Amino acid sequence: MDGKVIGINTAIFSPTGGNIGLGFAIPASLAEPVITQLKANGKVERGMLGVQIQPLTEELAQSMSFGNDKGALVAQVMPDSAAKAAGLQSGDVIRSVDGKNVDTIKDLTRMISAMKPGTSVKLGVWRDGKDMSVVAKVGGEPKEEGGIIKVSADKSDGKQAEKKAEPMAYGVSLAPISKEARQSLKLDDAVKGALIAAVEPGSPADEMGLKRGDVLQQVGRDAVDSPQTAAEKLKEARKTGKPVLMKVYREGMTRFVAISPRAA
Repeated sequence: MDGKVIGINTAIFSPTGGNIGLGFAIPASLAEPVITQLKANGKVERGMLGVQIQPLTEELAQSMSFGNDKGALVAQVMPDSAAKAAGLQSGDVIRSVDGKNVDTIKDLTRMISAMKPGTSVKLGVWRDGKDMSVVAKVGGEPKEEGGIIKVSADKSDGKQAEKKAEPMAYGVSLAPISKEARQSLKLDDAVKGALIAAVEPGSPADEMGLKRGDVLQQVGRDAVDSPQTAAEKLKEARKTGKPVLMKVYREGMTRFVAISPRAA
C-alpha cells in the first residue's frame, strides 16, 4: 500500500463501549473530490437535478410494464429545477447518466452530486414504454429548505371525511377533497385527487404504507380527480391481473406504490 490512504474511518462497532478493533470506512476515492473542493473553495458544491426519486421495485416495474427493476423512478419533479427545465416528468425512469448505467437510486445520487453546478448532462429516460434522452443543466443546492409541509394523518377532518367515504377495493375508503380537508391537511389548491379517508388494518394498502390523509392522484398512467374516477380506474386495473400503480401525495411530496390485485 506504500503508506497511502485507502480509506477514511466513519464509525466503529462497539457492543461494550470500548474499541474492539472493528471499524467502518469509506474509500479514499470518494473523499478525494470533497477534499479538493474544500481546499479550493472552502466549501463543497453538489449538483442537483431537482427530483424526488424512489427505488424501482419488481412490483412497480411490473405495474408500469417496465422490463426490469434497474433504474431510478422519478416520483416528483420540483418546480424551477434543472429537471423541470429538461422536461423530466413524474413516472419517468432514469436509466443512464452520460452513458453510464443507473441501476439504483444510489447510482443516480452519486453521479449527479459529484457534478459541478452548471454542467450539462445527458440522461437516458424510459417513459410510457419508450426510451428517450434529455439534456439537463445540473443546478446547485438550494440555500434553504422549503416546500415540505409537516402534517399529521390523524387530523380530525379525517373522521369527518370518513363519513362521506365510499368503500373501495385494496383496503382504502376514498372521499372528495373538501374545503375543510384542504384547511385541515394544509393542501394547496393545486393538489388534485381523491382523499384517502380510511385504511383498513392489514389490507394491501396498509401493507404498502398508505395512510388516512394521503391523496390518491393517479391510477396506472391516468390522473384521478375524484373518488368516482379513482373507483373506475381501479376496477379497470384489477382486470389486468398485474400490480396496480398508484401515485400518492403526502406532506408536500409524491411517491408511487404498486398493489397486487391478488392480495386485494
